[in-house]
Amino acid sequence: MKSFGPARWIEAGAAYTTVEPASGQTDVLEIIRYDTATGERSVLISAAQLMPQGASKALVIENYEWSRMETAS
Repeated sequence: MKSFGPARWIEAGAAYTTVEPASGQTDVLEIIRYDTATGERSVLISAAQLMPQGASKALVIENYEWSRMETAS
């Protein structure tokens, strides 16, 4: 059975993110962005970006959350 999530709304509901297997790799996950209006799918954080320097495997995503980025005035 294929599972969904965890999913998180972003951009005031204009998009959401979820975790999915990397292309061609069932044991490696990536964070994927979906546009809610069009359904367009894009890789937001790739498995390669989740691989620490010197490691042979990407970090495992068990859960994640987004926080607002504060900007200095």
